[in-house]
Amino acid sequence: MLKAAVIGTGMAGHELGLQLQQRADVAVVGAVDVNLSVAARFCERFGGRAFASVGAMVRDAAPDLVAVASTNSAHADNVIEAVEAGVQNVFCEKPLAIDLEDAARMVAVVEAAGVRTSLGFSGLEPGMVRATEIVSSGRLGRILHAQVQLFRGYGFWGQERINRRGVRSHHAAVMHPQESGGWTIHHACHMFFILTRMLGPARSVFGRLASSTLAAPSEELVTATLQFENDASGALLDSIGSFRGLELIVIGTSGTMCFRDDLKKNAQSIAELTLHMEGADQPDTERFPYKARGRTRLLELVDAILQKCPSPITFKEAMDNLLICAAVRQSSDLGLPVELANSNAAVCTHNSGRAAPHPCFSGDCAENRLETAHLPSLGRGCGIKTLRWGADEQRA
Repeated sequence: MLKAAVIGTGMAGHELGLQLQQRADVAVVGAVDVNLSVAARFCERFGGRAFASVGAMVRDAAPDLVAVASTNSAHADNVIEAVEAGVQNVFCEKPLAIDLEDAARMVAVVEAAGVRTSLGFSGLEPGMVRATEIVSSGRLGRILHAQVQLFRGYGFWGQERINRRGVRSHHAAVMHPQESGGWTIHHACHMFFILTRMLGPARSVFGRLASSTLAAPSEELVTATLQFENDASGALLDSIGSFRGLELIVIGTSGTMCFRDDLKKNAQSIAELTLHMEGADQPDTERFPYKARGRTRLLELVDAILQKCPSPITFKEAMDNLLICAAVRQSSDLGLPVELANSNAAVCTHNSGRAAPHPCFSGDCAENRLETAHLPSLGRGCGIKTLRWGADEQRA
């Protein structure tokens, strides 16, 4: 029996409890929340004992797996405390962190301890799994371009849906960007993950962030164009506006694929994948029924633990995702494209104008010091730190 514990027992933690409850080979042994009564209610439903601290929970409940669903800004401290207390398997809700320095600390700690990890990114829905399989199989040939449009359906600031209590419900990621990282980091990260899983590392990004009103604490619309190391191009649009749905298009030298999902998440929900090969008279179409309780990233990690498989998603991969989100924000602030490498390197174009890799967070190059800097989001700020070269440089 695998022993699991949950850190952060609000809405996201409750969802993780429901997922763990599906498994007869998993027992919830503990829960931690800043509000002990909330953790106690969680345990009443899912089992285990409520704790006021991560250290006490690890010491007394001895979980094999810890799932972190606390506020985004608390992920780093919660994960590091759990790993330093001896936990060997960690699931963290996305994003990894809202600060690249925190993300780097998390990567260092889990790698040093040999911890198996995963994160709560999208991509395991049946239609998206099929789309990823088609790209990975090479059936589309060399990929030229991929683009994704995701519409959250929540509503712009002041126009959000009315909840069951009859109160206008602001999305927490937009309402509290100092804790969430803002819409780019909290939500657009999903589709950046999908694109990089399909196309590999991104080379550069040009981003634009917008809001429906200056009253909105965070951006509400994210657009980005990307160039990948394999020379493919990519595009992303992510909106919190009232329209809801997803569309993914991948164009290859041998065929084009389009996946659409209305995201209604009910028996009438429509998810459809169309594949048209070059030279074919007609496209092939597959439809995917909605599954209320399908495969999830957390249960994928549970299987990896039980089968002694590697990490489904490494923290290093999650840090690369955060680096893209940070680059989008920086690009929007500067009005310039931002060159990037993965989190092992940054790009220096000093003097020669030729990109040369340098170790990330490592100190000095010949004339420029790589450092972290607070970059505001459309004048409002979200507290993220991202990479830049010395003050005399204008771009990352």
